[in-house]
Amino acid sequence: ENSDLGAMVRGGAVCSPEALARGMAFAKRAMTEGCQGDASHDWNHVLRVERNAKAIAETEKDLCADRKRLVSLIAYLHDVADRKYSGWDARALELETFLGSLKGDGHLSEESVKTIQDVLARMSFKDERNGSCQNASLPLELKVVQDADRLDAIGAVGVARCFTFGGARNRSLSNCLAHFDEKLLKLKDLTKTVKGRAMAEDRHRFMETFLEAMAAEM
Repeated sequence: ENSDLGAMVRGGAVCSPEALARGMAFAKRAMTEGCQGDASHDWNHVLRVERNAKAIAETEKDLCADRKRLVSLIAYLHDVADRKYSGWDARALELETFLGSLKGDGHLSEESVKTIQDVLARMSFKDERNGSCQNASLPLELKVVQDADRLDAIGAVGVARCFTFGGARNRSLSNCLAHFDEKLLKLKDLTKTVKGRAMAEDRHRFMETFLEAMAAEM
């Protein structure tokens, strides 16, 4: 299609269909071969984030077909080298090698590789709390994938993931509940896309209702 032909820059496509297919396979292998510690950050989480990202990307008129594929690729790769889990540094090196192979084969442009690296380095809640999203131009890909990831941290699934993560670390019920005030209830107001904010509204209200019920029962 014309967008694909027009996207050939610096010796490679913005993000070819082959890059997306290989990226999905790479991420699935990384997320299912024992690199992650619990079910809160597993392959099913990645699939939900990619689905959210795709829904948001469809509403962003500045994203051509190639950039939408790049959004999906970043969503697939976003937790491969999650710093919360042991071995993340080795997986980060594997990821860099993988991106280099896609670039070398002409399936990713140099600019796209830099975008992926930039998004992955800046998108976490901790990164943003430390200023990664302040006073800087934010790539649209970052806004979309970051919103998509945070949507999976709130709502019914977010509640389940919170207790899954805490339980895997033998954290107390009160410790898990504290995480809502520390992070989860703040995520709606940190969304950066119109669609992401709309999707976050109902999920945020669900958490508020859940916490009210918890308070009444405790």
